[in-house]
Amino acid sequence: NGRFWGASKERYISWCEVNATIWVYSTTSSGLAYPGSIGNNENPHIGKLVSTFENLHIGGISALTTTDDGKQIWTGGEDSLINVWRIQKKKSGRYVLDQMETLSGHESTVSCIALSSLQGIAVSGSNDGTIIIWDLGKKSYLRSLNHRSPLTAVSINQNNGNIMTLSASLVKLWSVNGNRIAEKNLETFSQPTCGVATACEDYQHGILILIGHLNGQVTLWDLLYPGDVDNQTKERHLCLRKTLETGKRVAISCLRLDGQQRHLAIGDVSGSVTHFTSAEQVYIRP
Repeated sequence: NGRFWGASKERYISWCEVNATIWVYSTTSSGLAYPGSIGNNENPHIGKLVSTFENLHIGGISALTTTDDGKQIWTGGEDSLINVWRIQKKKSGRYVLDQMETLSGHESTVSCIALSSLQGIAVSGSNDGTIIIWDLGKKSYLRSLNHRSPLTAVSINQNNGNIMTLSASLVKLWSVNGNRIAEKNLETFSQPTCGVATACEDYQHGILILIGHLNGQVTLWDLLYPGDVDNQTKERHLCLRKTLETGKRVAISCLRLDGQQRHLAIGDVSGSVTHFTSAEQVYIRP
């Protein structure tokens, strides 16, 4: 039940959904594993285990992310809480974890968390169908949004603060102020398993949202406005622009765009990673 998060070039974090434990692994400054520390099917970890932290929640850890600089870890738990931790490296090479804040507001397991230092917000989703927007600096509540079913993913557009939320087959796009911009029911597609917002501005008419699916596909979505030539409705709505094929019929587990939006990494449940690279920015309309 382990998961992984690349916290920085010098370390990554693995955590367990069962016993609320995280492990910090150190890598070289280039991001490569230490010599002789190569992951395999029995032991998927690479690098050197340097620190272990246990019992960070009552129950298991259900979501984890870090700030862009890797100095804070946000964990969501089965206890419905979000714990914010400061992680620091000692001269010995080991890490220490200090709890900065505990955030409450959800009534069930916290299923996903996204942070944006540029926008100064954090967004969390829960199995109770609620989404909460938090002030990243003050660690305080701002507002709530709602879905009708457990949240699969939340993601923040780093340029304008728009928020993508995914719950069952329903994907929604919200403004940073909590106003609904558009939504799309994907029930005619393979089951959505994860999603991410790009850094595209609305006026650029490019790809705003990427959705991973159970069948190994990734769909790319644009936002159409009432005045657009190819918009047959009078409302803003999400429009499918492209479908990426990974060549494997296994569920997509994670999507990650680089800072320049030109490289897309697609992870699946088999442990494989597929890379897509574009000469143009990924979010530019195909």
